Amino acid sequence: MNINAEDLKKKIDSGEKITIIDVRTPMEFSRGKIENSLNIPLDFFESEIERKVKDKNTEVYLYCLSGSRSVIAAQIMERKGYKNVFNVISGLLAWRSKSYPLV
Repeated sequence: MNINAEDLKKKIDSGEKITIIDVRTPMEFSRGKIENSLNIPLDFFESEIERKVKDKNTEVYLYCLSGSRSVIAAQIMERKGYKNVFNVISGLLAWRSKSYPLV
């Protein structure tokens, strides 16, 4: 399922317990991320996701720079049986266009 930057920001601001995963490279991640994001680069995603997110009912929001890598990560999670996976449409490009904060 897809979600836009505005809806992710609302989820974060509501204080709900969610997991946010950045699938960019560690170098990209170090230059700025959505607060409380976990970094699992797409190159290692398939082998790492079940170790990092054990509960397949966890609400997970995936992003990258433009939304293309996170779509692939979402497909991997769905194939592995995760039930509540959301791809952030246009990723950080959309997030930044709204002037939302990065850390």
